[in-house]
Amino acid sequence: MKNLMALISLFFIISCGMKETLVSNMDSILYHKTSTKFDLDSKQKTALKASIKKFLTAQQKKTKEAKELIQTLDLSQKDEIAPTYRGFIELYREIAISYSEVLADLMSTLDKKQQATFIKEFIRENKELEDKIIDSDPTDYFTRFRFFFGSINDLQKKTIVEHSDFFREQSRHRLKNRIILLKAIEEAFKEANSKKKIYEAFRVYNTESFPKQKEMIKIIKLLVDQAEQTQIKTFNEKKMEALEIIDLFAKSKY
Repeated sequence: MKNLMALISLFFIISCGMKETLVSNMDSILYHKTSTKFDLDSKQKTALKASIKKFLTAQQKKTKEAKELIQTLDLSQKDEIAPTYRGFIELYREIAISYSEVLADLMSTLDKKQQATFIKEFIRENKELEDKIIDSDPTDYFTRFRFFFGSINDLQKKTIVEHSDFFREQSRHRLKNRIILLKAIEEAFKEANSKKKIYEAFRVYNTESFPKQKEMIKIIKLLVDQAEQTQIKTFNEKKMEALEIIDLFAKSKY
């Protein structure tokens, strides 16, 4: 599911024409980003393409809910930040769990060699995340804020640095969850009918994401309070782009 969220992030920094092209080809792009994690044969590739098309078509039913959430994002209404943030998390979880069905379908068809390839790649990614956590610097978190507000002022930098231990803890939680997920998948691979257990492993992983929401909301509110008018303007422009992307997604044929 991280693949799909990365694609959506990319759409915010490209031209309108390119957004339409990328959204309409999201099935192909998502297929490529998913398939590179596996050593698939031709039959599995065909099945994955069909599953992704089915998944994206099903997610189009959620566009109304997504638009309503985005439209409620008003930084001048601080009391609405918490419920809107939680609403986005629940929507993300629903989508992520739905994509878990695609992954479970695919991974239940992997042979022993393909399973070993996947496990090796997963371990490599975990080590990469672990190294990133060890080497992390408070300024690494500035980029996340700039994505939504275009810039970051000195007060906001100070706030992020003061809460850098919390952000690092969030990353550690993600790494811990990934280790648990991998162990569950390895156990599922031992079963003759692994699909159900693989899906359950991903479902639990996504359910356990985004811990300590109250603390995160407090930090978000602090950063919003410190935002300048130019940042608010950039944020509102991002809102309009998000609505545009959702409309493009809603009318795309997969």
